[in-house]
Amino acid sequence: MSARSAVVTQRVFFALLPPVGLAREMQRIAQTCIADTSVRRISLESLHMTLLFLGERTQNEIERAQSAAEAVRQAPFEIRLKHCEFRKRQAIVWLRGETDATLEALVENLRAGLQRAEVAFDPKPFLPHVTLARQVHSATPADCDLSWPVHEFALMRSSPSPSGSRYQAIGQWPLRS
Repeated sequence: MSARSAVVTQRVFFALLPPVGLAREMQRIAQTCIADTSVRRISLESLHMTLLFLGERTQNEIERAQSAAEAVRQAPFEIRLKHCEFRKRQAIVWLRGETDATLEALVENLRAGLQRAEVAFDPKPFLPHVTLARQVHSATPADCDLSWPVHEFALMRSSPSPSGSRYQAIGQWPLRS
């Protein structure tokens, strides 16, 4: 082994976590859109809306990201989920959220805080959605009307497993003005 030890990183992202009752309703909608029982459905506890993907980060970067999250000041808000869609290219089914200025502001506040903290993140444009299933070959799109009251956001750790990634909240922050 070399004198330099390997740098330990964790795969992390900021996300919104739905309340349990809403997550159950999301799964019910997935069942109406997907007839194939062989798809990989996202478990109740893994449903989330990714706000910002940070990727592999060191403990120091994670601590700086947590400090940036602590500085976010924004009032609670509501997200509307209106469409269950099949994304053939990605082989997923997702619930698409309506673009909302308050939701966009939360993402931008996190981006700005991470830039100040010098923590890298994926710069892709934010597209509000919740993935319901993967490895989907066909599905029937459906309209829905779900209301998601958002009172907090989380920093999540993603750990790969044979049955799909496992997610664990490593920090949660309430929304407040």
